[in-house]
Amino acid sequence: ELGFILNQSFQQGTISQIEQAARLLIETYSVQRTVTVHFDRGAVCVSREYDSTVECFFQGSFYLPKGYIKSAVGAGDGFAAGVIYGIHKKWPIQERLHCGICVATMCLKDLTSYGGVGTIEECLQLKDTFQFRTLEPTSVVNDLEN
Repeated sequence: ELGFILNQSFQQGTISQIEQAARLLIETYSVQRTVTVHFDRGAVCVSREYDSTVECFFQGSFYLPKGYIKSAVGAGDGFAAGVIYGIHKKWPIQERLHCGICVATMCLKDLTSYGGVGTIEECLQLKDTFQFRTLEPTSVVNDLEN
């Protein structure tokens, strides 16, 4: 959706480019609180949630073993559901992103959009099972080799 709104392609974009685009949405398009963008390698959230200062948060997706991913159907919706759950629980932004990544990751292990998702506790246990990727400003958003 970010690319559609800004009429740009971010398929081979960097984390820094995603951050700049999200900041543009907040500053130019009058987004009130946060812009959160998710992609293969993780997510970027630009926020002015707590005051007028705009902050940026990065969260890498998990390194997953070969064969874990059965389908990506529902992973984006799962990510959004996890972030919204975190908002409901009044968690800090970084924890919301963790939750979104965890729920999205559960979606990946089944061919359907819902079959892999368990309870929120089961989703969050993935943080103890898998390692998060480290995102750098120069990281490419869809490069799953690293």
